[in-house]
Amino acid sequence: MKKIILSVFCLLSVTLSVYAQEVQQVEGKKFAAIERMPEPAFNLPQYLQTNIQYPEEALKNKVEGKVFLKFVVDTDGSLSNIEIVKGKDIGYGIPEEAIRVVKNMPKWKPAKLSNGQPAKSSFMLPVQFNIQ
Repeated sequence: MKKIILSVFCLLSVTLSVYAQEVQQVEGKKFAAIERMPEPAFNLPQYLQTNIQYPEEALKNKVEGKVFLKFVVDTDGSLSNIEIVKGKDIGYGIPEEAIRVVKNMPKWKPAKLSNGQPAKSSFMLPVQFNIQ
């Protein structure tokens, strides 16, 4: 039986935007002072390794690839607005499986402003699907 490897590049995470009350205007654009970025309140690689089920169709066709998911971490740590920004074209159920697993994730630790208040923010998560 082939070994299935799922890689998560948590260090590649990118906060795309922050929705907060502590906002500064610089050249007409709004920015917030973030003290701490959002982060999982659990072991993310272990969660993905345990919960992702490599799609049968992808296994049959030996399809591998990377899916980049973008989502919002709300002030209470819940996730919303989950979407694929890259990797939709991989097909064979891989993008759908990545979305399913993120939708079922436990709550995260939200971003925090410099004044200690939680902030709503966006997060990008790449997930690599490999068959070995």
